[in-house]
Amino acid sequence: MAAAVLAPSPAAASPAAAPSATTASSAPVRILVNYPFRVRTGQVVSYKVRLINKLQTKTHPIFLAAKFPKGVSKVRIYVPSGSHYREGCTREQLRALCLLPGLSKGKSYTFWVKAWVSGSARGKLYGYFGGAVTDASLDTDPKELLSEFGGDISWIKTHSTIVR
Repeated sequence: MAAAVLAPSPAAASPAAAPSATTASSAPVRILVNYPFRVRTGQVVSYKVRLINKLQTKTHPIFLAAKFPKGVSKVRIYVPSGSHYREGCTREQLRALCLLPGLSKGKSYTFWVKAWVSGSARGKLYGYFGGAVTDASLDTDPKELLSEFGGDISWIKTHSTIVR
């Protein structure tokens, strides 16, 4: 199975966004993540995620993963209403995995990852977003892709301070 890792890139400059980890210039798809600096316990936190095609051609299907190590009770990925792309996601307690159709030249996907912060959470809330372009069919289980890619995925690490 051929795969290319997605490139993490800095988050858009906005008052509610913080810079993300690193960039990789050779990846076919760029990931942008906007996230808040502070979150409250017991609330839902929204992360805006954009996948942008940097190639001059259409990409193969895109695998995307969002995971939270602790302080979160559940994670979900939502696509905007009226969008023309299909959401093929598996949802677990601390991670959400999606396999999306390929992107056309110059197009992008935008969706929101929502994390429910538990009432007992303290310190920092870390979130990890990563993915890869693969030649797998859209019927493939995203859990299989995560175990197959393993350490090849570049992760964007977000961190928000938890306030009470």
